[in-house]
Amino acid sequence: MNWDAIGAIAESLGAFGVIASVLYLAYEVRSNTKTMRAEAGTRAQMEWSKFNFAWSEHKDRDAMARVLDPKQTLSGFTESERIALTFTLRSFAQQVEAQFFQFEAGVLNEEVWEAHITAFAALIRFPAAAEWWQGEITLPIYTKSFRERVAQASTVDIPASVVIGLNPNERT
Repeated sequence: MNWDAIGAIAESLGAFGVIASVLYLAYEVRSNTKTMRAEAGTRAQMEWSKFNFAWSEHKDRDAMARVLDPKQTLSGFTESERIALTFTLRSFAQQVEAQFFQFEAGVLNEEVWEAHITAFAALIRFPAAAEWWQGEITLPIYTKSFRERVAQASTVDIPASVVIGLNPNERT
């Protein structure tokens, strides 16, 4: 066997090695992507869980629940209640915007994203929350792309009683 044949065999083995490495790398990237998406979905749900728990424990939770009254406007809240409501809703909006960034990056599952943006859009359809949001979007807090996405979100009517866990026949 001559050196040319040995060289050709070595090149062939090297080419197979490169192909095997690329296939392995593709497998690892795909596996990592699945893991990242699962982690993003878990983080999104955990943030919502923290928000819901914080709302349930909030000293002004009864006043804040009034934001879900279809007849309530912001003028029906005291200054202190409006401040608490603003920071609570802002926290919620910023969580949704963080999820928007994850979705846009392809990390957050579309089904999870659509459920969350739809829920946020439903919340800001209540008159007091809508009034708050209209003031909020005039501030340099949210990206233009997020504000536009919220405006385009699917809208559903969710009864306030369902949102806060009451029997739909009970009044809030």
